Amino acid sequence: MQASTVILGLAIYPLLFNLPLNFVSLQWGFQQGLAPMPPEVQEKAEIVDRAVRLVTYLILLAVIGSLLNGSLISKSAVGLTTGNWMSALALGTLVSFVPVSLGAMLSRIRATDKLEGEPESRGPLATWCGLVVLGAVSIEIWRTFCIAALVRLDLSTWTAVLVASFASGAALLHTSIASAFGAAVYGGVAGFLFVKTGSLLAPLAMSLATMGAHLYQARHRLSQAVSIVKPLKCPGCSRTIQWLESPSGKYFACPGCGQKLRRNLNWRWQGVVSGIVGAGATVLLFGLDLFWSLVLFVPIFIVSVLFSSLFASALFPGLRTIEIYHDPHDPNDRHMFRF
Repeated sequence: MQASTVILGLAIYPLLFNLPLNFVSLQWGFQQGLAPMPPEVQEKAEIVDRAVRLVTYLILLAVIGSLLNGSLISKSAVGLTTGNWMSALALGTLVSFVPVSLGAMLSRIRATDKLEGEPESRGPLATWCGLVVLGAVSIEIWRTFCIAALVRLDLSTWTAVLVASFASGAALLHTSIASAFGAAVYGGVAGFLFVKTGSLLAPLAMSLATMGAHLYQARHRLSQAVSIVKPLKCPGCSRTIQWLESPSGKYFACPGCGQKLRRNLNWRWQGVVSGIVGAGATVLLFGLDLFWSLVLFVPIFIVSVLFSSLFASALFPGLRTIEIYHDPHDPNDRHMFRF
């Protein structure tokens, strides 16, 4: 395979997504600069933006399909196989638990006045569902093709994954450096799933779950914003305490009565079950031998418990409580701060 073909494959995704193809936004920027758009112009720009996304995904899919048909790379080399579809689908779904949890947590702490800025929060839901599926398919086929093509150029497998992850991060440079870095890390994980399973289904399952969760959060973001600021009350004096305003340390003082309080998440046995399921599934899916299963079971268990707690705290705010802190090492503790 020629190096120019590989470079074209790598560059097409970041190039398409960094070009200013929304002519409505472009025209407004030239004429009005940074002035806010009127509602009617904003609505038109959003319609054009959805159309641009559709065309961009189709172009990406068509270019990669053309490059694949014109190369010596087989379809199975880019993961288009059903040989191990069950394990690949299960592994991709399991790993998606991490980005979905982190995304839910980050969406919870965003300012309420920024929640309506997500483009997915407006427009026909059916259109966005179609864009999610088409986007996940086209991007993951692009990723697997790039990894397979780079390996054909005698690059090591993990170097190919690294290069493809950097290219996927470059596609979001028009948003922010943080978004580009996050996309690069996500691309590295997706590439690892493809290399581990040899199937497109593993990274595709993770992308569908992650993008679907983001769409759900965007469509329900305002109701989520209300739930995160829902106040809790001190058990001693019923003083209102905001969850995000309470310190996350060992304990803190109630501003009203001085009672020692602590934050609590009613996620005990559920966290243990999530840890066991996560660790057991990881050991089975990766086919670890007895030695590595014993070595890695406890660390994976702890990580699974932590991520399940983040997920539960983000999606189920009703599990959060404020309770009285009792110091087990101080028999004279009256659970009050003395001022």
